[in-house]
Amino acid sequence: MAIGEFGGAPAATGNNGPMYAAPAYWFYEMSQAALNPSRAFADAVRLFYRNPANPLSYTAFGKTMAASLELFERSTRRYGKPEWNISSTVVGGERVPVHISTIWERPFCRLLHFERAFEHAPRRPQPRLLIVAPMSGHYPTLLRGTVEGFLPNHDVFLTEWVDARMVPVSEGGFDLDDYIDYLISMLHLLGGDVHMLAVCQPSVPVLAAVARMEAAGEAITFVTPEDEGDVRAIERALGKPIPRVTLPDFDYRAPPPPKTRGHEGPRSRGPPRGERRNERRRYRPFNR
Repeated sequence: MAIGEFGGAPAATGNNGPMYAAPAYWFYEMSQAALNPSRAFADAVRLFYRNPANPLSYTAFGKTMAASLELFERSTRRYGKPEWNISSTVVGGERVPVHISTIWERPFCRLLHFERAFEHAPRRPQPRLLIVAPMSGHYPTLLRGTVEGFLPNHDVFLTEWVDARMVPVSEGGFDLDDYIDYLISMLHLLGGDVHMLAVCQPSVPVLAAVARMEAAGEAITFVTPEDEGDVRAIERALGKPIPRVTLPDFDYRAPPPPKTRGHEGPRSRGPPRGERRNERRRYRPFNR
């Protein structure tokens, strides 16, 4: 394996020279390359002790050697990212294709959307679901089964965290505050009415992001073009602009409903008092 395979060291940007950004990654790649002969030798010896024609393969010593060599080979192996292999799903008894696209991206994370291409709108509601994958050193494709289970009834979004060693040093660090800010930015992108599923480790950042948004008192107000003057007056009073948000599922060209003033006609007061008394007598229960 040549040095630099599987991505290698990240490119240095800005004024930081390569000797500032890359040496640690170069040594890491060199150590992985140096382990290749040992890995090949361990794999060959493992096959020797697992060969059914070898009498030692049936002994405790042979099984221990085979297991130890397999552990060494697997722990030093470089694993590539598996494919999602999710091309379709079944919604309401109808199979629909699924397209995976990136709708939001930052240096340390990408937000994937598992978009279902419907020919006809589903009858049942399809709530949006944000699955926050853990940053545990493995790929989010391990959640393939979870995504497949939610796709028939949900509009699924999922976080795909980038390997930190592939992020240039010039992009800065990534800590808990950045983690929470990333989640808040995703929720702003998706708008309201979003369910969140934190898989293990992200549960604390998710709770912190929701608590911060609740404490900030963020709200969305619907206004019409006729209210633009009032909005500008509020901005002048606040001394800063109010951000405009366009909701993807809202029809801005639909005409407003007609306005009604009060009740149509006089309010009904029910039957006269005598008739109500007769009704009570008619349905009075009879007890012996």
